[in-house]
Amino acid sequence: MVLGGALFAVGLVGVKRAGRVRGLVAAWLLVPPVLLYCISMFASQSYWVARYMYFVLPVLVLLVALVLASMDIRYSAIFFVALVLLAVPMHAAIRSEAGHYSFNGPAVAGYASSRLQPGDVALFADRSSA
Repeated sequence: MVLGGALFAVGLVGVKRAGRVRGLVAAWLLVPPVLLYCISMFASQSYWVARYMYFVLPVLVLLVALVLASMDIRYSAIFFVALVLLAVPMHAAIRSEAGHYSFNGPAVAGYASSRLQPGDVALFADRSSA
């Protein structure tokens, strides 16, 4: 979350430096998040899902590159070091055992069976053949 916010903030600085295409890149960067937020406010379910934001990644990369190209090489290096320092803990968390999907069948069955009510049904997908 912090990393995405930092990149988004740098992207907003890049919008200021975008020149003639400022309106286009600002719309590309800002309309999808605002639209998803508004739709999620009035819909019966939330559509605010990270994968829907992948659409703004290309313009975000362009804007960050525009900002870095206008900076001194030392400041660009500091930016990349800070980016890595923010990304390493997230990467380690994803790669840890807790970050991977694991299914403990007996624990789930014990949890579910202790709460069964008359008429309850539980369906589990058989992933062993997939």
